[in-house]
Amino acid sequence: MADITASVRAALGTAIPGLNVRTGEIGALIKRAVRDGWSQSQLLLGIYASRTFKARFPAIRNADGSLRMSPAAYLQREQDLRATMQSFGLLSMHYNKPNDFAGMIARGVDAQQLQQRLAFSQDLLRSNPQVVKQLQGMYGISAKAARNGALAWLLDTKKGTEVLQKEVTSAQIAVSARQAGFDVHGMGKGFFEGLAGEGVSGAQANQAFQQAGLDRAQLRTFAARYHYGELSDKQVAAALFHPDPEVAATRASLFAQEAAQFRAGVGYATGQEPGIAGLQTTAAADQAYA
Repeated sequence: MADITASVRAALGTAIPGLNVRTGEIGALIKRAVRDGWSQSQLLLGIYASRTFKARFPAIRNADGSLRMSPAAYLQREQDLRATMQSFGLLSMHYNKPNDFAGMIARGVDAQQLQQRLAFSQDLLRSNPQVVKQLQGMYGISAKAARNGALAWLLDTKKGTEVLQKEVTSAQIAVSARQAGFDVHGMGKGFFEGLAGEGVSGAQANQAFQQAGLDRAQLRTFAARYHYGELSDKQVAAALFHPDPEVAATRASLFAQEAAQFRAGVGYATGQEPGIAGLQTTAAADQAYA
């Protein structure tokens, strides 16, 4: 019986690598199978149903209970993901337990997809601390994730790469708006997500908000001066990306009034000198006609 048990152990070590087949729950199952004359199928079913197997391969089953892949393929996927993390210099805390890979494997993330996400995430963390801070405010990154440089949040596979990139773009747009003086909190997260969903990039938003910053300040000043009421930052920002007849008409009216006010403070002497030489201040005009 000892020879049979050793033979079964060797066969299982090949069929289901990654398990301790000598002791513990699996070792006990093997002894029982040999003693009671189980078939190979009975033994495999018993092992697949064991707590030990489930703990070692937490994401090996699909939602319907079928195997997502073989145990050997599962271990290879883990190894590929681990090697990718190591190549980016991640600490072992991110890849030293089976559960570290379970979410990725369950959602079909392979080494290539992980590499894309890590490259994207590390570039963001290294070069855009303001965007990371904005992400923390907009999406409630936990304090622990924030202390870890937000990497844990960026690696969260509950969100697909496209969703992650959309949220990062939303934060980039919000940072551009904030830097231009816009009230980001009052505009709401949904506004920036909407722009990102329409394909507005962080670079496009940065250019638009930089150009609009001075215009916005002037519009608010003129609106208060001529009792137009308040133009919200959201209205002004929306008009940058979607032509708004109401905002355009208000802008034109306010600038026209300001231009008229300026002209009212300037005397136009219609003397003999043509063009700009005929433009004099009111004081100069008074002297000319004294």
